[in-house]
Amino acid sequence: MTHTNARQRHVHRSFLYCLLLLLAFPVLLYFSQRITQGVQDALLLCAHVIIPSLFPFMILSEWLARLLTSKRTKVQKEHKVDAVCRKIFGVSLIGVLPFVMGALCGFPLGVRCAVDLYRRGRLTKAEAEQTIAFSNNTGPAFLIAGIGDGLFHNEKIGLRLYALQIACALLSGVLLRKLFPNTEKSHAPLTALKVVTDTGLTAIIKASTLSMLSVCGMIVAFSVPMSILPILFKNPVLLSFLCSFVEVGGASALAARLYGSTPVAAMLALTNAVCFGGLSVHMQAALFAKEAGLSLHRHTVGKLLQATIACLVLAICLVIT
Repeated sequence: MTHTNARQRHVHRSFLYCLLLLLAFPVLLYFSQRITQGVQDALLLCAHVIIPSLFPFMILSEWLARLLTSKRTKVQKEHKVDAVCRKIFGVSLIGVLPFVMGALCGFPLGVRCAVDLYRRGRLTKAEAEQTIAFSNNTGPAFLIAGIGDGLFHNEKIGLRLYALQIACALLSGVLLRKLFPNTEKSHAPLTALKVVTDTGLTAIIKASTLSMLSVCGMIVAFSVPMSILPILFKNPVLLSFLCSFVEVGGASALAARLYGSTPVAAMLALTNAVCFGGLSVHMQAALFAKEAGLSLHRHTVGKLLQATIACLVLAICLVIT
């Protein structure tokens, strides 16, 4: 009986998805001109800002990630540090590595690293989900070069935003440990498995190119709903905040255009976009986590916490200054 009910729910859900997709066709046709312009703007954003600022760092980060996962990581002598990490963040010492990779290289490398450690038995399921929750951050290349210099023509904006994001990510990791206490009785083994990874330059460039295409593909795909939102919401401030929950690249471009008239609202919307990541970043995380059977519930809560804390801190700083 249970199996029959589950099958019926699956059929009903599939029918609903098909109906929504069919309804999307007339919407796309009706707004075709605006959508075309939105896709063109997204492609220009990728060509002029995202790819030039991000692709060289993607190659370096890919190379670094492969070198780190191809060596034995010795943590047996770090029991004191390991205990401190468990007490503060609820993960082992090796579980901090995805956070470092995400902070240096940007999304979705932190998630990919955590999933890789989980599959190799270095992290338990709870530790992997906890690590993912505060490791999926925007990289310094995108923030400093792409947003700061490329969109706002001020590297200090990107640098300060990067520092705020990392600090709030660490704080959200501490809070998540309190909200989701680890009830697992056993920990993952502390002896690392030797992973053979191709560190050749050709393979690294190929992987980096695919990652770059994935990022640009998300930006272009989410430019479709973002091109329709201005029709429904005329207020530029409200529009900027709504888009900050959809896609970080397009939302950053909107915030940059808003900065001249209302800088406070623009910075708050930009901070929310960077720290929350947008639905596109969450979907990229889901590509890796779901394949390993990991839940993204903590990740969603963590990104909301991170964005809320960052916006509050920024608002306080703006009021004081």
